[in-house]
Amino acid sequence: MSEKINKGIEMESSIVINCAPQQAYQFWKNLENFPQFMQHIQEVKSTQDNRYLWRVDGPLGSKMTWEADVTEMVKDKKIAWKTVDDSWVKNAGSVEFSPTQQGGTKLHVRLSYAPPAGELGHALATLLGINPEQQMGEDLKRCKQILEQGMTIEGVTRGEIETSPAKQPHA
Repeated sequence: MSEKINKGIEMESSIVINCAPQQAYQFWKNLENFPQFMQHIQEVKSTQDNRYLWRVDGPLGSKMTWEADVTEMVKDKKIAWKTVDDSWVKNAGSVEFSPTQQGGTKLHVRLSYAPPAGELGHALATLLGINPEQQMGEDLKRCKQILEQGMTIEGVTRGEIETSPAKQPHA
């Protein structure tokens, strides 16, 4: 991973998607697409070149915001990001797009974050039913569905995916 948070929680997950790496990369490089498949993200909005404001759902119905910079963008191969220095929630991550022999894409996501209250905050969130590793896997499954079927996810609840015919994802 290009970036990493010191003393943070590290996670990674992969999924194979039946689409070309170029298609997956085009979808991911527009960070405004993230709320379509990431359940806890309300909005990602560009504020200036390579900087984005994130609005997310936090534990116990809280709302959190932070800014992050895209630190690396390698066409059709990799996107990396890191929160700006004064962010309340520190995180960094990357997503890599690798072609499979069957013509699909292996999407590999790495994430490092320092939750408020550190390891204790992570443990408390897990006790409250918020499992970041599980959320990452569910988010990737929704991304796969969007890219393979051209669907938009609506009304998502844990363990259940409802779809409706999509407007095409932003490229």
